[in-house]
Amino acid sequence: MQRLPAIALSVAISLVLATAAWTQTQPSPGFTQIVTTTVKGSAVADYEDYLKKLAAARDKIGLRAPARSTVYTYRMGGPSFTYLVVSPFANWAEIDSWTPPAEVLTKAYGELEGGKILKMMRSAVESQTIEVFRVSPELSRNLAAAPPPYAFAVMNRIELQPGTGQAYNMALTKIKAATEKAGNFPPQLVATVIHGATPTYIQVTPFTKWADRDATQNAAEALDKMYGENERRAIMETPGKLTKSRQSFVIMQRADLSWTRKSPTTD
Repeated sequence: MQRLPAIALSVAISLVLATAAWTQTQPSPGFTQIVTTTVKGSAVADYEDYLKKLAAARDKIGLRAPARSTVYTYRMGGPSFTYLVVSPFANWAEIDSWTPPAEVLTKAYGELEGGKILKMMRSAVESQTIEVFRVSPELSRNLAAAPPPYAFAVMNRIELQPGTGQAYNMALTKIKAATEKAGNFPPQLVATVIHGATPTYIQVTPFTKWADRDATQNAAEALDKMYGENERRAIMETPGKLTKSRQSFVIMQRADLSWTRKSPTTD
């Protein structure tokens, strides 16, 4: 079984991907937690059953935090049988109100049944990684045009050479300014790992249907118009020079496994 490479998102696409307002009922988060889980091929049904029962348990006890946990899987580029659970949060104080899955299951189903569900999940899991990303609005593009969760997204994971973050950020800032001014580029979320493998960035570009990917944009032309040809070359060469490794995935939302807190009702 292929092991999960360190990711953002892993996305989603249980990419995540780590942003702007995720839904109208949720605050704009500054951070995103991504739990990436690879399960045994023979235990996919068991793991998905666990996710469904966990979502139902959250509703049953009226869980309020996190505001959502969106599940993504790799559609292209990543290992099979891998789930990314993406949970945004605005600040660290929110974590104090999060209820661990084991406690959620126990409260909803009792110790015996909750324990059985947990045992089923643990038997299914082959590996698991938890990362936290800080969203970088100053590096992201047109986030309000496509609030998460995303149906699909291209997620690039970039690991930089140590000590090169400032130069990388300067290049991304200039690229953002030129492409936003051009006005024909899709939204893109940029976030940095703060708990996980650093220095690492993820760039998440959402799309709703595959035909959207046939549209082409010319970044070089946009940069030429704003900065001129010589500076454009320097800007576009910088990220490649500073990159230690780069991985690209397509993640896909699994709405059937995801959870969003219910809006409070009034009498």
